[in-house]
Amino acid sequence: MRRLAIRCMLSDKQRNGDLIVLRDVALPEGKTKEVVAALAALDLTGKVLLVTGEADPRIVQAAHNVEQVYTLPAALLNVGDLIKYRHLVMTVDAVKTAEALWATQSRRPSKATMGGAA
Repeated sequence: MRRLAIRCMLSDKQRNGDLIVLRDVALPEGKTKEVVAALAALDLTGKVLLVTGEADPRIVQAAHNVEQVYTLPAALLNVGDLIKYRHLVMTVDAVKTAEALWATQSRRPSKATMGGAA
């Protein structure tokens, strides 16, 4: 159920133009002003969820002082944050991680999990 909810929210963000995918988030100095400049360049105002492939302390620190911006590694992506934040900015690595975690998978039970013998 969680997998479906996250997939639906990601699709909704993409459909509404609220999803931006970046090759990478480059913050050479790791400064808040760089995050502010990047968001301005993307013409983003309001609440922004910035999702990276892995937790990146430099990005977290730089974005921490930017009001209405929250950072998150893709493995911790959740429906609550997808609802709370209007814009979703993801790195390519974050998209790949999200696909690996939340993509559709066949959920056919095997005989071993059904308690049956071959």
